[in-house]
Amino acid sequence: MAPPDMEWLLWAKRLKDEHQSLLQRVAGFEKAAMQLALEKNLLAQEHEGALEHIQELTRASSALKESKLTSEKDIGVLKKGLQRTQDEMKLVKADCQKLFDEHDAMRKSVSNLEVAVEQITSDKSVEVLKTQQGILEGQIDHATQDVHRWKKQADAANERLESKILEQKSEIETLTAKLNNRPVSRSFSQATTASDTVDINDTGAKTEDPLQEEIKMIAQGHLTLEEYFAYGKDLMDRARTKEEDKVVRAFVAGLKEKVRRIPLEEVLHEKGWTWEQTKAEMERVIAQMQKNKRTKRYIVPPEEMEAYMKMTL
Repeated sequence: MAPPDMEWLLWAKRLKDEHQSLLQRVAGFEKAAMQLALEKNLLAQEHEGALEHIQELTRASSALKESKLTSEKDIGVLKKGLQRTQDEMKLVKADCQKLFDEHDAMRKSVSNLEVAVEQITSDKSVEVLKTQQGILEGQIDHATQDVHRWKKQADAANERLESKILEQKSEIETLTAKLNNRPVSRSFSQATTASDTVDINDTGAKTEDPLQEEIKMIAQGHLTLEEYFAYGKDLMDRARTKEEDKVVRAFVAGLKEKVRRIPLEEVLHEKGWTWEQTKAEMERVIAQMQKNKRTKRYIVPPEEMEAYMKMTL
């Protein structure tokens, strides 16, 4: 058996060996721990990169969804446009077919006309047409002569009417001159606007106001509607507002056409016998007449048609 100190040395050496082994193992563990830490950092970095990649993929997926929705909307719009184009093509085809049909009908009509012309030129229809033409020319000559004769009669009647108007104007001027105790004026408008004073020493002077006489005698006669309206405005200016109702009634009664007078009377009966209402209605009627002249069409207003129906009943 070995001395006790040798056992202690052996035991100490064994402990030392084991301690060295443990130190080596600890160093290995530390190295492994450091390696694990490095791997952990790498994994963390890779994880962050993966998260960023996932976020990018998510954003790309959202953009793709929005693009898909936009594309679907665009496709819907294109489909509607295509449908409209197809419908318009159908209409165009129908119009083309209609034009083709009309063209065929026109060709048939032209062919029929050519046949008719050939028939006319081939028989005695030309002589018949010439005879009818001669008869028509004779009728036109007679009608022209009648028109000239009627025109002469109308001119003569117009001259007689103008002579009568001049005589009436002369009488009114004479009456106005007597009322004012002054020589006869050459201006009819000045005579009618003269002062209303009467010379009491003139025993032949009449008490009747010449303006009142003119109001009583107002009538359209041969004047056009525009001329009669202008004459009415001048008379209204000279009569002032005190004679408004009287002048308006006389002016309306002087219209020679019932289809003009009856609607105007109905309007004034409803809204009042004032010159403003009369002026508005006359301007409207004259504007409609001028429009008809420009368009070369005559559109009968409803109030004139109603007045005409009342006249015929």
